Amino acid sequence: MTDHNYFSNLIWQIADLLRGPYRPPQYERVMLPMTVLPRFDCVLAPTKAKVLADFDKRKGGKLNDDALDRLLNKSSGQRFHNHSPLDFEKLKGDPDNIEKHFVSYIKGFSANVRRIFDFFDFFEFENEIEKMRESNILYLVVSKFCDVDLHPKTVPNEQMGLIFENLIRRFNELANETAGDHFTPREVIRTDRLSSEAIVGALAEAQDSPWPDRRPPTKVQLARRLAPFGIRPTIVHRSRTQVSRGYLLEDCRDAFARYVRNPSARSGQSLKTAVSRSFSQPSSTSLRTEIT
Repeated sequence: MTDHNYFSNLIWQIADLLRGPYRPPQYERVMLPMTVLPRFDCVLAPTKAKVLADFDKRKGGKLNDDALDRLLNKSSGQRFHNHSPLDFEKLKGDPDNIEKHFVSYIKGFSANVRRIFDFFDFFEFENEIEKMRESNILYLVVSKFCDVDLHPKTVPNEQMGLIFENLIRRFNELANETAGDHFTPREVIRTDRLSSEAIVGALAEAQDSPWPDRRPPTKVQLARRLAPFGIRPTIVHRSRTQVSRGYLLEDCRDAFARYVRNPSARSGQSLKTAVSRSFSQPSSTSLRTEIT
């Protein structure tokens, strides 16, 4: 199996294409989402045709967006999907319209993936797509990423997390920042923190909703539910333009130990699973979330 450093170096070489339109500390604006998207593309490839067929059959029908998302997630065999007919390889087929097609491809992802991008301000990425197009490097960058095999059979999840850590460490060094001052996508994989918006959005997707009329709590109601357990919202992400509040796993451990059966505090699904289980409990022990 190829070492994660090989892929980190390969992606870093692609970042050199940004030199000129971007200063090195700005590379992460492009390179992090450009690393995520091909990975998702590889994961979804085996069931892409089924998702497209089911989407064509159901679009414009009686299903609302959330219900359609759940159906297409089942079709994909994953907890997310992309119903755009495009993939990374097809994006190369129309260089003159790659900006329009690329944005359309991104918007084809299910809502839970779009929320993850929003959580990291990645949908400012549309501005970067336009900037790359104006600088005549968008097609080249997309083409180069098509040559990087990020399929899970080639790059297991643990290696993928290490690739992210390596890239973010390099970006932080370029910005004269300390890698330890930032939480990385690998930490999102561990789910040691979630924004209130992500939790509430995930509750809206829950198929076994315990609340009346399938109406999940608002962010304010979520905070009120958690307050009796001593769990209070805090800042979980800070970017150039946004501050997101949410919850840390560490703050939830005591409540999970007391009220959640078989808490999974050590697993990569810890915060999501424990919150999910406790929201399924009756009375005041309600928490819950599950994304991607």
